[in-house]
Amino acid sequence: MSDRARQVLEAQIRRYGRAANAARGVSRILLPLLPGDDNLDGAPVFTSLADAQAWYLDNADGIRKSMIRASLADADEHSSRVVRGLEQVMTSIHDIDGRLELAELALTSARGRNDNPAEAHALMNRGGGYKMGEQPVKAVADYKKAAHLFAKLNDNAGMIAALSRLAVAQAAARQLDDADDTLDQVLALCGDGEDTLAALAYVNRARVSIERGQFDKAIDHGLVGLERLQACDAAQPWFTDAHLELTEAYTAAGEFERASHHLSAVVALLANGSENVPQCIAAAFVGGELLLAQGHPRDALASFQRAVALQSAGPHPYRIANALDGVGKAWFALGDFEQAAQHHTSALSVRIRAGEPFASARTRYHLAMANVEAGQVDEAVRLRDLALLELAGIVDPAADALRAELNRAV
Repeated sequence: MSDRARQVLEAQIRRYGRAANAARGVSRILLPLLPGDDNLDGAPVFTSLADAQAWYLDNADGIRKSMIRASLADADEHSSRVVRGLEQVMTSIHDIDGRLELAELALTSARGRNDNPAEAHALMNRGGGYKMGEQPVKAVADYKKAAHLFAKLNDNAGMIAALSRLAVAQAAARQLDDADDTLDQVLALCGDGEDTLAALAYVNRARVSIERGQFDKAIDHGLVGLERLQACDAAQPWFTDAHLELTEAYTAAGEFERASHHLSAVVALLANGSENVPQCIAAAFVGGELLLAQGHPRDALASFQRAVALQSAGPHPYRIANALDGVGKAWFALGDFEQAAQHHTSALSVRIRAGEPFASARTRYHLAMANVEAGQVDEAVRLRDLALLELAGIVDPAADALRAELNRAV
């Protein structure tokens, strides 16, 4: 590559870096700043996350090609800044492949230059890509490495951000005790300040409690998190997450009026904000669960089917197994056991690829119930036994309740 070509390429990467910083400014990314992150000279002006999303979608191919060429030509000093700045944009449209590819390029660049801050941020982004792609165990590994690097750098803000994300990934991987320990660390590092990450630690505690089947605790944590988010004037997506957790917890606790209140808050927030694909899908899913619990299977079916249909709004599915299981449960409640079995079978194939035993066992339970009603008792017994095997060694209220249901089912 000629010197002139290298100069042009470096200028292009810097330009993308400045624009990515501007995108980060409107997306409220919870990552600490690095030197140069406030350099917006010549960057486009984004007044909303939707504007930043549109810019990214228009320029995604050029960003990818430029970063690949810059990596090959050893001219990629700003690669980490590009992916760091675009992280929330890529999350909201659920662009898994793009995020992982750019994060790998940024990580290679950072390690080649022995740039520990850039490496830590690249690991955060790659971990986020793994979490989006329902590979939480890989996300856990990256977030742990990032937290270690931030600790070496004495970067307290970076440590808090990395540990916050680590806890979410641990909850998704059903490493629930580890998630609680990590959230304890987050709150200890945050201190007494009214900080967004401290508030989100309580929202994430609600998620861990829901996974355990401790719904009263989930409600308590979710309400504390929501109150703290209000105190620190947090960004819209975090309020949406808090209301989603509370909707799910109140539904499971049988408090349908309160669940409806929080679901209405979710709908209002999504209507007033940018098109966040994962949150729109999650809203359709928890809405379906609430309708099903209230005894409205036909309306629940429509909500779950909307969750499935919304998958086409982004480059990749988001929690598709949950949506398919929801459709199956609605068909079961409507008495169409063949349709129920088909959707639970599709969900199970996704669960098996993800490799999370509790979730697989839960889907096997629903599939077994459909088989019992369809007269396929031998198949139901086989599914029950496999589910019980998957639950072996998992001891918490949710696992105990599922085990009891399986033993009653067949």
